[in-house]
Amino acid sequence: MQAGHGDELKMYWEPRLEPPPLEGNEVHVWRIALQPEIGLADSLSDEERMHADRFFFSKDREAFKSSRNTLRILIGHYQDCRPETVEFYSGKYEKPALIGEGLQFNISHSHRVGLLAFSRGRDVGVDVEKIDPAVNLDQLALHSFSYSENQEYQGLRPEEKLSAFYRGWTRKEAFIKATGEGLSYPLDRFDVSLSEGDSARLLRIEGSEENARHWGMRDLALTPEYAAAVVARGLDWKIRCFSHNLAESKRRTGKIDEN
Repeated sequence: MQAGHGDELKMYWEPRLEPPPLEGNEVHVWRIALQPEIGLADSLSDEERMHADRFFFSKDREAFKSSRNTLRILIGHYQDCRPETVEFYSGKYEKPALIGEGLQFNISHSHRVGLLAFSRGRDVGVDVEKIDPAVNLDQLALHSFSYSENQEYQGLRPEEKLSAFYRGWTRKEAFIKATGEGLSYPLDRFDVSLSEGDSARLLRIEGSEENARHWGMRDLALTPEYAAAVVARGLDWKIRCFSHNLAESKRRTGKIDEN
């Protein structure tokens, strides 16, 4: 599946415990079920454990630990190293990155679903959101969408707005995460497609259609309760999607307590 093509509904999440080789023209996206870490011998650093302990709600602590453990396991396979030896640093805008060149990654989670995206030598960002019909979408759109996006959004029928908002939101989030700037990047300075019939794509960056053509975007098909998207630099990449079971992976490697 090439970047920017509208084949999201045909997406297949291949179950795997280990990744295949990651080629330079590929983006790998992994779907994980965020699960309690009870019985799992984790690979987290002391700093990551302290970070997890700062979450007030246990579900948020477990989501962080589960996603970080899976991240370390997958990076270990991609980089041929032990998960506990993986070293991270925070960039200028606090986006986590690997020490060393080559492998790029990004991570997102919402409720019990996590997504991890990987590429080699190209910026990548991913976002997933659980759809909440109770949210005041019109008010959020005013603050989150550009002028042209709001014009398109306000012209939709009421029954179309829920899915259109979350399509737009996850596409925009994935892009600003791919840039490395996160929410420091003004959301009103670029436009994405919103309508159901349009393929996921950047339309303009700072008013320039040419700048937008330097990035590829794909929606990610999960369950109807979630919206998700991935963005990577360039248009010459294809996407491969996998699902990963953390408990099974650790059981296979002998890092789980069966008692």
